[in-house]
Amino acid sequence: MLLTHAKFQSFLPSDRATADVRTSAQVLLCLSCESKEQVDEMVERAVRAGGKGRVCPLPDVEVAGMYGSSFEDLDGHVWEVVWMSEEMVRSGEGVSKGMEELERKRGGGEEEEEGKDEEG
Repeated sequence: MLLTHAKFQSFLPSDRATADVRTSAQVLLCLSCESKEQVDEMVERAVRAGGKGRVCPLPDVEVAGMYGSSFEDLDGHVWEVVWMSEEMVRSGEGVSKGMEELERKRGGGEEEEEGKDEEG
């Protein structure tokens, strides 16, 4: 559901403020597409409408049957847009491997693994 800022605020407890999405993040928004071309088209449409394209740490990602990009909408929300091959979707292991490779490319996988070793 899309709401105006005032309407959204009416759903919140009285002691809560609407977050400033340009300085904090509350959600990660991700949309799935039917093809790589549709991913690029969605980002291009967002940019033509006044948004900013390719704003995530790895602007465009292609790994192990996955392809993705991102954009920031006019309100400052960051959206990731992805396509996954049918083989990857059918195989839960394929999705895990693709996400692990993506984390390595983003530079986050090693830190996460180190944290696991220290805890357990």
